[in-house]
This record gives sequence, structure tokens and C-alpha cells, in this order.
Amino acid sequence: MPGTCCGATPPDESTVDVGLATWPILFEAGDRGPQVQVIRGALQALGFGDSWVSDTYTDKVAGAVVAIQKANEIRVDGIWGPEIHSTAQARLASALQR
Repeated sequence: MPGTCCGATPPDESTVDVGLATWPILFEAGDRGPQVQVIRGALQALGFGDSWVSDTYTDKVAGAVVAIQKANEIRVDGIWGPEIHSTAQARLASALQR
């Protein structure tokens, strides 16, 4: 279930405001939903994914998350959490300003 990484409900600080909606940002292999499509799009835009079309957080997505975590010296676990989310948002914003 999205937002319940490792079977635990995320704490309140594990949500992020994305426009008008707030959604949990703890995702791991097996999670599904529209937020996973957003994650996949961000990974692709940052050069860490390919043209995936799915709402499932697969092992391939986890591998791309590991790659971006390593590239940004973030704790490597393959889980999309608050730190990688913030890093991806900053990198995407920076790319748009170029």
C-alpha cells in the first residue's frame, strides 16, 4: 500500500505538499498508485529511468531510486522517501531554470 513502507504507517512529516494535495512519500517495491507514476516520471526526467508506463513501483524503479540515491550521496535503500523526494524536486526545479 503506498505510503506504508515496510508495513508501517508513515509519520506526519513523511508527507509533502504537491500543489493542492498532500500525499505520503514512502514508496517501495510492490506499491501502486498515481503517485508512483509521478515518481517514475521524475526518475525519467532526471535520467534515471526509461519510458516506463505503469503505476507499480517495481524492482526496476527501486533500482533507479538506488542509482539516484548513490548519485546524490543519500542513504541507499531503494525506497522513495522524504530525502530523495526533496532532492528530486530540487534537481527538477534546477533543470527547468536552465
